[in-house]
Amino acid sequence: MSELKLPIAGLMTDKGLAYVVRNQKELEAGITAMGCKLRAPFISMSFFALPVIPALKITDKGLVDVKKRKIVDIFLS
Repeated sequence: MSELKLPIAGLMTDKGLAYVVRNQKELEAGITAMGCKLRAPFISMSFFALPVIPALKITDKGLVDVKKRKIVDIFLS
């Protein structure tokens, strides 16, 4: 649907602020259209990888409960 390319170490772009703002808004509009109700979903996801949040981690296998050493089911049964 949309993308925000961050070619510098996957963290930054060499394009201007207008590029970032425009693409970030497109990303947020797209994920909202898919049903996401979080106010800032991409910022929220970025915090899962921080070591200061010990209970949950986001990995290539999904969301992991570190204390229980189990993958968290994120879909309603």
